[in-house]
Amino acid sequence: MKIIFVTDVPGIARKGEVKNVADGYARNFLLPKGLAEFATPERLKELEDRKAKETAELDAKKSEFQQIAGQLDKTSVVFKKKASKTGKLFAAITPAHIAKELSDIFKTEVKPEMIRIENQIKEIGEHLIDVVFHPEVQGKVKIQVEKDE
Repeated sequence: MKIIFVTDVPGIARKGEVKNVADGYARNFLLPKGLAEFATPERLKELEDRKAKETAELDAKKSEFQQIAGQLDKTSVVFKKKASKTGKLFAAITPAHIAKELSDIFKTEVKPEMIRIENQIKEIGEHLIDVVFHPEVQGKVKIQVEKDE
């Protein structure tokens, strides 16, 4: 059965992907939980239009992202967090936290999906993080985590 995923399903598909899955899996799990919908011609057309619109918006922001990426390596984002005596943070720093800080600094929307870290930041110190604004525009930002007294 051909379906469109409405949300990310870890290990299966990402939001907006169209996949063929077993009929029982779709009827008994994905559709009742609202994780997917039938891939009707109308829905496929809507999905295609939405992706084209998102791509056009990203291309329009490409020059703005290039300018930000040029300033990114000179930027240091400082987080003051509570930590143990060994330097382990009580609450990790996630891509959402980093995206919010970068959005505030550069006065433009930076989405958490643009922040590429393997694991959440859980230690005091300096961390170099990749930021992918656009497939052709990326940079690195320095994250400084300090202990909050």
